[in-house]
Amino acid sequence: MKRVELKGIKFTLRKPKEDDAEELRRFINSLIKENLRLARKKPVTLEEEKRWLRGLLKGMKKGRIIFILAETDGKIAGTCEISKPHSFPSTHDHLGNLGIAVAKPFRRKGLGKTLMKEALEQAERKGFKIIKLTVAEDNEPAKRLYRKLGFKPVGRIPKGFKVGNKYIDELIMVKEL
Repeated sequence: MKRVELKGIKFTLRKPKEDDAEELRRFINSLIKENLRLARKKPVTLEEEKRWLRGLLKGMKKGRIIFILAETDGKIAGTCEISKPHSFPSTHDHLGNLGIAVAKPFRRKGLGKTLMKEALEQAERKGFKIIKLTVAEDNEPAKRLYRKLGFKPVGRIPKGFKVGNKYIDELIMVKEL
């Protein structure tokens, strides 16, 4: 557990627990409601979130997933995950896929950067060598953050994201640890 203060807001960075399911569900559903470029488009039920959380905790216990959440006043403000590409030992175990999400009221306060730095430090300690992420080509704030943290673009998937009836290229970025 780590405490940080960013722009006057106090956050606790910590690992998730089983009893976080309802708050995690509220968090993900708030992001889905914003129509962000998430893989999931429909709201998550509590049972789905509990099932997902059990898998997450199992993956963390096996050392295949790093997951950090930031909370303030009992509410989840952001999450960052780095996971190995497969749930089983593989030739890709030096790779990690990064995903980050920050709730709207807490964006542009340094929380995303703080979460990512913490997750990247943990990934390096656990032996990850390359971290990969994808971002919508038109998401300039996210791309700026990723570049500041040392991520470099290595490829593109044309029309990788579909938002409504619009297609947006997906940029692939990597960082060597």
